[in-house]
Amino acid sequence: TPKEAITLDLWSFWASEQPKRQFFEKAIQAFNDSHPGLTMKVTWYETDPLIQALRAELQAKTGKPDTYYADPGPLPGYGISPWVENGWAADLTPYISVGNLKPVDAASWTYDGKLYGFPLESGTLAIYVNLDYFEEAGVEFPATGRMTREEFKEAVTKIRAQGRVPLAAGIQDSGWNDGLLLISQLARNLGLDDMAELYKGRLSWKDPRVQDALAYIEELVKLGLYPREMPAQRYVDGFLQFSRGDAAMFADGPWMLSRAYNPPEEGGIPPERLSRVRVMDFPAVEGGEYNDLMLHITGGSFIVNAYSKYIEETASFWEFINNQDWA
Repeated sequence: TPKEAITLDLWSFWASEQPKRQFFEKAIQAFNDSHPGLTMKVTWYETDPLIQALRAELQAKTGKPDTYYADPGPLPGYGISPWVENGWAADLTPYISVGNLKPVDAASWTYDGKLYGFPLESGTLAIYVNLDYFEEAGVEFPATGRMTREEFKEAVTKIRAQGRVPLAAGIQDSGWNDGLLLISQLARNLGLDDMAELYKGRLSWKDPRVQDALAYIEELVKLGLYPREMPAQRYVDGFLQFSRGDAAMFADGPWMLSRAYNPPEEGGIPPERLSRVRVMDFPAVEGGEYNDLMLHITGGSFIVNAYSKYIEETASFWEFINNQDWA
């Protein structure tokens, strides 16, 4: 028990995601009640304000906040190395029971054999589909949950002909969910081993399999796959296109549902429309060897500030969550 009362600051994305705020309120209350002398306090942000606020505090080495949101995702700019190499992330290895984490999620936050982040979100990437808009366009939802490349191209063409955006996306602030379709085709052409080689720069982007995936996405773009305003939209704007009914599909992880279940007046999907949403896999490559590969990603996670005065105490919050059944 601490000798004096300590307040710990947590800064998080998800200001506009009511289900996640409710989860944290429950978890923080339980932690505070069971840890006399420690009080965790959360401040909610949207993406850009969070990044700006963090940049100022981390560069100034103020030690605040004690813990903060970070995304380890697979694309350039999202890796964990900048956090570690700049000295911003505390080593959590002594404090977190790694065996309680999914191996893939622990690996996402491991650097030189040490754990530097606590993964909270994890899931399989997919395409979320509004069945009503498929039916209006004369597109049949596949019984297998997966279309061929040609079937997907035909669906894009028919949906665009109805005056609706086939696949909503926004790239102004993150630029990752618009790339999921390309990543899926690269993975299904290359397999896991060669996909890793491509990411590490040891496989040429001129490889025929890579060029094939790029050519397919180029075809889809020319057919009007994405919203024309995509470069000026943020990630959340892409989701809102799908939520409002302006788009037939949205590619994301299961955390999309935390926005979907917001009240409609806060950007959530109205219940009658949400009941018509289904999950579809990414297009299959004809005769492809790796069509059953699923795209898994570690999503929203948290770092303990290396400059915090209370690293152990802050890490105890994440270990508390790590050892609880929050289902």
